[in-house]
Amino acid sequence: MSASNAISVAPWGGKGGSQSWEFILPDGARLTEISVRCGAVLDSISFTYKDQEGTHSSRSFGGTGGTPYVTEAFADDELVIGLVDVSDHLTISL
Repeated sequence: MSASNAISVAPWGGKGGSQSWEFILPDGARLTEISVRCGAVLDSISFTYKDQEGTHSSRSFGGTGGTPYVTEAFADDELVIGLVDVSDHLTISL
């Protein structure tokens, strides 16, 4: 695993944040979508990726609140370099 394959976050959840999670993109796979549920805050996030065997989805990290949103499929030449959630605004940097 290289650093570019790992997506991890600082502690989150509840008061003060005591949970953490990590999603590792398998070697040779390409991230194709990011799905979020959010309202006033980011409730959950999940990832869809493609590899030689087809399309796969990660588990959902977080809860079931908020409204579901899915990014447009990323182009082959797009690379996600960051996600920023500030209250009710999620920015995906490509």
